[in-house]
Amino acid sequence: MTCETIIQLIVAIILFSTFLAATYYALVTNKLWKESVKQTRLIMRPIVVITYDEHRGKFKYVNYGNTPAFKIKIDNVSLINAEGLKFDYVFPEEFILPQSEKIVVENIKKK
Repeated sequence: MTCETIIQLIVAIILFSTFLAATYYALVTNKLWKESVKQTRLIMRPIVVITYDEHRGKFKYVNYGNTPAFKIKIDNVSLINAEGLKFDYVFPEEFILPQSEKIVVENIKKK
């Protein structure tokens, strides 16, 4: 083996190692970017919670999220009181709940 062949082999190994490192970096960066997009979407979602005020006997929707909530639809809710009686509630659909706001839910029907 001549000196030129050894140098060409070393250069080829260095280039191939650089290619592997760049490919690995691209894959890891792509994974981080996808996770970042997922986290951003979670941050931008509304978080709507139903609360019940026992003193007033009213349900409220509370939006703890960073964006308004649109077309809020809640499945039937079952509550059991201290005596063991079960109450099923059907909630009406609300169309908008602004960011960090509360609204009293009207027209709740009992099943």
